[in-house]
Amino acid sequence: MNGTLQSVSYAPGGRVKKGQLLFVIEPTLYNDKVAQAEAELKTAQAQLEYARNNYSRMKEAVKSDAVSQIQVLQSESSVTEGVAAVSNAEAALSTARTNLGYCYVRAPFDGTISKSTVDVGSYVGGSLQPVTLATIYKDDQMYAYFNVADNQWAGDVDEQSAANEGSSEKDHGSAGERRYRILSGNTGLSVTERRLEYRNSDGTCQF
Repeated sequence: MNGTLQSVSYAPGGRVKKGQLLFVIEPTLYNDKVAQAEAELKTAQAQLEYARNNYSRMKEAVKSDAVSQIQVLQSESSVTEGVAAVSNAEAALSTARTNLGYCYVRAPFDGTISKSTVDVGSYVGGSLQPVTLATIYKDDQMYAYFNVADNQWAGDVDEQSAANEGSSEKDHGSAGERRYRILSGNTGLSVTERRLEYRNSDGTCQF
């Protein structure tokens, strides 16, 4: 989208919810295009209605030879053209409304959001190439990778839990949940690579 950035509706570094309004890019031009497309659709619908009424009259008139068969065919063709015109106008209106919707940038998912890369009042030219206004980090599930000696691991985690891949251990010091997984092991060196999965649905843990 092209236009001036009108507003930024979030706090940098804060958490945002899916669907939350983040930015508004000047919508005036796109509002006008929607209004124009709506008017063109109404015109096309009115013309189609007239063409259908005229075609009905022509079919009745040809029975008494009041009009020629050519006139009937012409009126039928006008109906076909009218249907196509309405279809095109509906598509144009749909496109205009979609473009207008792009002026209101919303969060695609829950997460922690960075500072805006564009200041309010600056021009956003996104029609030639995408413009990153901010970055949202999806941090409801976080991972940490580490290597640990088997004898050290045995002292920190219950032996049975360590042997059971995917077992979980509640972290009573936070609202999250830790889950350890064995990724690879080297029994000769007694060192195992492990991954810590941390459920961070409330966003309390940040890096």
